[in-house]
Amino acid sequence: MQRIGLASHLSDPFELSQIVYGMWRLADDEDTSPAHVQAKIEACIDQGITSFDQADIYCGYRCEQLLGTALKATPHLRSKMEIITKCDILLMGKKFPQRRLKYYDISAQHIAAIDG
Repeated sequence: MQRIGLASHLSDPFELSQIVYGMWRLADDEDTSPAHVQAKIEACIDQGITSFDQADIYCGYRCEQLLGTALKATPHLRSKMEIITKCDILLMGKKFPQRRLKYYDISAQHIAAIDG
């Protein structure tokens, strides 16, 4: 698969696969085991898709943990991937009942927080 170069003006430019696999619905599968997530990642890599989109809010704040657990079980996959992530949206919901509206937080404290 064709790769796309980014930030060519930097001393250490980087590339992404032309197609990025979105992990937004990763936790919607009936099987969210590390082996199943690993199989998805390997299927992507076999097709040349090495870039993966992730965010802390995906699927009720569960997708990053699923990805991390799968990579912990199969650490050799991490070196074959580019992970693109973001973390400034704070959603309402069951996990955070004290929130009354969605808002954005780009503070270092929020970014470093474990549970979003």
